[in-house]
Amino acid sequence: MFTLIFTKNFDETYQQIAKDNFELEKKIRKALHFLGQDPFYP
Repeated sequence: MFTLIFTKNFDETYQQIAKDNFELEKKIRKALHFLGQDPFYP
């Protein structure tokens, strides 16, 4: 498992995008979870 390090810019952008859209926030979290598990998965 890999550790993801988020920058301040990422955090701000993430909050803006996912602020009012719960479904999109779920998709982003799922994608980040898979990225942390195996970043080379297609």
